[in-house]
Amino acid sequence: MRVGGRPFERWAASVLADLPPLVGAPLHLDIQPGLTSSGGRLFSNQPHRGRAVYAASFIRKREIVLEEELPTEGGLLPAILLHELFHFAWVRAGNEVRRNYEALLREELTGGARAEIGESSEVSKGRLHGQENPSNWKHYVCESFCDTAAWHFSPKSSGPIRLAARWRRKRAAWFREWAARIDGGVRL
Repeated sequence: MRVGGRPFERWAASVLADLPPLVGAPLHLDIQPGLTSSGGRLFSNQPHRGRAVYAASFIRKREIVLEEELPTEGGLLPAILLHELFHFAWVRAGNEVRRNYEALLREELTGGARAEIGESSEVSKGRLHGQENPSNWKHYVCESFCDTAAWHFSPKSSGPIRLAARWRRKRAAWFREWAARIDGGVRL
């Protein structure tokens, strides 16, 4: 497989180059056509089942599945790959890190922040509807973390950013501080 005229391995190495060290057991990457999702299940080539998705992560299986059309989508692929990688980091980040990031988002909501950094967190934030259903809130916080990490560590590859600059600066500072505190690398 080639991406941007380069073998996938060289392309992936360039995407990962600006990240802190990643540690953990190997992750498996699968590429499948026509991805859709419904009820927490992923389907390939079954367009009538669920809604179209670009990718999915399976934490216990240590697997990322990408939509096969993504390599032709230009800058979208790096952001989506990094977003999926950071799902593994989120699970292993620990309660203190997750509570810290959650506090940052609560500050934004209290301060009237609208929009988000990425599509998946924007959709998740929209599902809050001003009410804090615990499962919707947890999902939003996780998606926000992953979208923000993808933007922070690969800003050239991110799509349109609608979150106001003052909130983006606070998130960038949070990620810089988090990366500086990581001992031994980001656990995936």
